[in-house]
Amino acid sequence: MFSNLKGLFKKNNKDLRKRIYFTLAVLAVFSIGTTIVVPGA
Repeated sequence: MFSNLKGLFKKNNKDLRKRIYFTLAVLAVFSIGTTIVVPGA
């Protein structure tokens, strides 16, 4: 399993790495957005 994870970060998997980082960034923005209190709602 760990060899598969190490293979994700090799130089020839740029597209897959970008997709993983994008997904993690979207999840981070979502989790931050759910903690912000909106006044009047």
